[in-house]
Amino acid sequence: MRQPFPKDFAYEHTYYDATKLLENFIFGIDIPTIAAINGPSIAHTEFALLCDITLAAETATIIDPHLPTGVAPGDGQQLTLQELIGTKRAAYHLYTGEPITARLALELGLVNEVLPAERLLPRAWELAETIMKSPRAARRLTHAIVQRPWKRRLVHDLGFGVAHEMFGISADRLLG
Repeated sequence: MRQPFPKDFAYEHTYYDATKLLENFIFGIDIPTIAAINGPSIAHTEFALLCDITLAAETATIIDPHLPTGVAPGDGQQLTLQELIGTKRAAYHLYTGEPITARLALELGLVNEVLPAERLLPRAWELAETIMKSPRAARRLTHAIVQRPWKRRLVHDLGFGVAHEMFGISADRLLG
């Protein structure tokens, strides 16, 4: 764009992206999904956590650094943490930004397996090949069943979280 961005561009662009990317991932993909977290993250592992199966390398971490960097955590990671590890544990990590190691992620139920890095992708392919042996309808229907809680959670909570994050950013810019 050659002209300056409209005043509300950041809010509109970020809100739209944050909601639509997650919604499209959950509502638009109707086949089994497998994630492989191959190392430490600095933020936004929600797509990996939203997958049907999530594998992690031994060096992987899961983190939500929003609040420690001055932003309310509302664009997806908080939603996955609250759903998977519960409100109390999620609150701790949302307030502190403390990384969750791969081993702890396994104990908490965030990931299904922790593997040496060199085994991560071969294991993902092994699982995919096993799943592909089932009939197509069974695969898709199983995915629909597995994803149903995420669909409910996104419909009820995603817009609320993203709106609060965006309002906080906007208010800080106006008042700051």
